[in-house]
Amino acid sequence: MPQVTLPLYTFFLDYRGGSYISRATAHNPAQALRVWVAPFDYQPVAGLDLPGWQQLQALLTAAHEPPPPVDTLRQVYCASARLGSHLALLHVVATAPG
Repeated sequence: MPQVTLPLYTFFLDYRGGSYISRATAHNPAQALRVWVAPFDYQPVAGLDLPGWQQLQALLTAAHEPPPPVDTLRQVYCASARLGSHLALLHVVATAPG
Protein backbone atom coordinates (compact mmCIF):
# COMPACT_ATOMS: atom_id res chain seq x y z
CA MET A 1 0.00 0.00 0.00
CA PRO A 2 1.46 3.42 -0.93
CA GLN A 3 2.28 5.79 1.90
CA VAL A 4 0.17 8.95 2.02
CA THR A 5 2.12 12.15 2.52
CA LEU A 6 0.16 15.02 4.00
CA PRO A 7 0.79 18.67 3.14
CA LEU A 8 3.02 20.59 5.53
CA TYR A 9 1.80 23.87 7.05
CA THR A 10 3.99 26.40 8.82
CA PHE A 11 2.46 28.57 11.55
CA PHE A 12 3.76 32.03 12.44
CA LEU A 13 2.31 33.37 15.68
CA ASP A 14 3.02 37.00 16.57
CA TYR A 15 2.10 38.04 20.09
CA ARG A 16 3.30 40.91 22.29
CA GLY A 17 6.41 41.56 20.21
CA GLY A 18 7.49 37.93 19.87
CA SER A 19 7.30 35.62 16.86
CA TYR A 20 6.85 31.87 17.27
CA ILE A 21 7.15 29.39 14.41
CA SER A 22 5.99 25.78 14.32
CA ARG A 23 4.67 23.22 11.82
CA ALA A 24 1.93 20.64 11.39
CA THR A 25 0.85 18.22 8.69
CA ALA A 26 -2.79 17.80 7.70
CA HIS A 27 -5.13 17.31 4.76
CA ASN A 28 -6.19 20.98 4.60
CA PRO A 29 -5.69 24.33 6.38
CA ALA A 30 -8.69 23.89 8.70
CA GLN A 31 -7.46 20.51 9.88
CA ALA A 32 -3.90 21.83 10.14
CA LEU A 33 -5.09 24.56 12.50
CA ARG A 34 -6.78 22.00 14.75
CA VAL A 35 -3.71 19.73 14.65
CA TRP A 36 -1.40 22.65 15.47
CA VAL A 37 -3.44 24.24 18.24
CA ALA A 38 -3.90 21.13 20.43
CA PRO A 39 -0.29 20.27 21.40
CA PHE A 40 1.27 23.73 20.94
CA ASP A 41 3.55 24.61 23.86
CA TYR A 42 2.33 28.08 24.82
CA GLN A 43 4.82 28.48 27.70
CA PRO A 44 7.63 30.08 25.63
CA VAL A 45 5.16 32.72 24.37
CA ALA A 46 5.89 35.86 26.38
CA GLY A 47 2.91 37.04 28.41
CA LEU A 48 0.65 34.11 27.50
CA ASP A 49 -0.67 32.06 30.41
CA LEU A 50 -2.86 28.95 30.35
CA PRO A 51 -6.21 30.82 30.47
CA GLY A 52 -5.03 33.10 27.66
CA TRP A 53 -3.90 30.12 25.59
CA GLN A 54 -7.23 28.35 26.14
CA GLN A 55 -9.05 31.50 25.05
CA LEU A 56 -6.88 31.74 21.92
CA GLN A 57 -7.47 28.05 21.12
CA ALA A 58 -11.23 28.56 21.40
CA LEU A 59 -11.22 31.69 19.25
CA LEU A 60 -9.08 30.15 16.50
CA THR A 61 -10.99 26.87 16.24
CA ALA A 62 -14.57 28.01 16.93
CA ALA A 63 -15.52 28.38 13.27
CA HIS A 64 -14.24 24.91 12.25
CA GLU A 65 -13.10 26.53 9.01
CA PRO A 66 -9.68 27.50 7.74
CA PRO A 67 -8.42 30.96 8.52
CA PRO A 68 -9.31 33.38 5.72
CA PRO A 69 -6.86 33.44 2.80
CA VAL A 70 -4.59 36.44 2.35
CA ASP A 71 -5.54 38.34 -0.81
CA THR A 72 -3.06 38.05 -3.70
CA LEU A 73 -1.11 35.21 -2.05
CA ARG A 74 -1.61 31.51 -2.72
CA GLN A 75 -1.86 29.05 0.17
CA VAL A 76 -1.39 31.76 2.82
CA TYR A 77 -3.99 32.29 5.53
CA CYS A 78 -4.29 34.74 8.40
CA ALA A 79 -6.29 34.80 11.63
CA SER A 80 -6.23 37.11 14.60
CA ALA A 81 -7.66 37.25 18.08
CA ARG A 82 -7.71 39.83 20.82
CA LEU A 83 -6.55 38.65 24.23
CA GLY A 84 -7.24 41.47 26.64
CA SER A 85 -5.47 44.49 25.19
CA HIS A 86 -3.08 42.39 23.05
CA LEU A 87 -3.43 41.12 19.49
CA ALA A 88 -2.46 37.58 18.55
CA LEU A 89 -1.78 37.34 14.82
CA LEU A 90 -1.45 33.93 13.18
CA HIS A 91 -0.29 33.27 9.63
CA VAL A 92 -0.61 29.78 8.18
CA VAL A 93 1.42 28.93 5.07
CA ALA A 94 1.15 25.74 3.05
CA THR A 95 4.89 25.11 2.71
CA ALA A 96 5.05 21.66 1.11
CA PRO A 97 2.48 19.71 -0.90
CA GLY A 98 1.36 16.28 0.18
